[in-house]
Amino acid sequence: MISNREAEMGLIGSLLLDGSMAKTLELEGDDFYEEDCQRAYLAIQKVALSSGIDIITVANEMRGGAFLSECISQTPTALHGQYYADIVKGRSLHRQLITLGSEMDTLGKGDEPISESIDKAQKKLSLLMRKATTDEIITPGKLAELAEIRYNKLTRTKPGLSTGIQKLDDICGGLFNGELIILAGRPGLGKTTFGVQMAKDIAVKKNILLCSLEMSVSSLTDKLMVGITGKPASVIRRGNYSDDTLDKLILGLGSLSEGNLYISHGARNTTQLRGYIEKMMSGYGCSAVFVDHLQMFMDKAKSKYEAITNISKELQSMTKEFDIPIVVLSQLSRDVEHRQDKHPQLSDLRDSGSIEEDADAVWFLYRDSYYSDTASREAAEIIVAKNRATGVVGKIQLKWNGLKERYYQA
Repeated sequence: MISNREAEMGLIGSLLLDGSMAKTLELEGDDFYEEDCQRAYLAIQKVALSSGIDIITVANEMRGGAFLSECISQTPTALHGQYYADIVKGRSLHRQLITLGSEMDTLGKGDEPISESIDKAQKKLSLLMRKATTDEIITPGKLAELAEIRYNKLTRTKPGLSTGIQKLDDICGGLFNGELIILAGRPGLGKTTFGVQMAKDIAVKKNILLCSLEMSVSSLTDKLMVGITGKPASVIRRGNYSDDTLDKLILGLGSLSEGNLYISHGARNTTQLRGYIEKMMSGYGCSAVFVDHLQMFMDKAKSKYEAITNISKELQSMTKEFDIPIVVLSQLSRDVEHRQDKHPQLSDLRDSGSIEEDADAVWFLYRDSYYSDTASREAAEIIVAKNRATGVVGKIQLKWNGLKERYYQA
């Protein structure tokens, strides 16, 4: 396939939604195969020199906006802009490679000395190779330009999505686009509870996708309703409700339906997860993805270690491709139970593969009461064991409310 019309239109739509992208793209008009897309891109580039980019300014330059409206209607969010741009550039390079092959065929059949023909062919191939690797080397000027665009955005918006735990935000800054965060703990410590808690809190304002590979939709709904209604999980799950409980459940369902938390339950491998994220992006937009949990994914690798490595690298790749944070819950090995100090360490990641290497941040949940009947049932900790962004690590004291199934900052 020498072109991809959907990607070209998607890129035009993304640029109309977020004009700042125009300054960061390494594309020329000739990189577009579709004539209407090429005209639109050249108009966007011209408008960018003198004014802001939107459908009105670009339509004025093109003397018509019907095609631009079509592009926007097929592009609900600008988040995929760079992904579309990479496809457009890749297709362009493939077309140039086909042309180069034809030129080399002509050189091979020519009468020039072979050394001259090879030299010409080599120069043409080198030029194409430089085009293919343009994005891999960022000049100092380009670096400053990209940073200026980002810093200007940061003056208007607070970066990162809040975890709901202020001290955790203070250390990590929240959840950032393009980052893979691992939330790990022993079974029964409340990883799912904490993950759902974060997802629900963020979903007050942002669209969030929660992919559960372990819990049923009904169980997840019950867990959400505990937080919304304040009723204990045992009351919600056993039925035979009092009038007060039923009233709170009905009101809570209204809150649930008006929220922004979306659930998927069918992903069994990273390919299926990618499909759910793409569907979420194109249909609703998505600010973050939560996955419960890592070890439930299936992979055809020979060993569990290799499988987890493959999965974690795919997840890391998706954070960059979709430019969103992905929070993945993970189990810990039993090794922690054989130590006097039960606090988890990075080496305790079960079948860890390259999780420690691939993750941008690793958080551990811990409660003394998990190992001792005499310990406080409320005392809990979240341990930031890895924090690639700033290097700051440490322990944060939490309180665990078992009836409400929620962690609070101590």
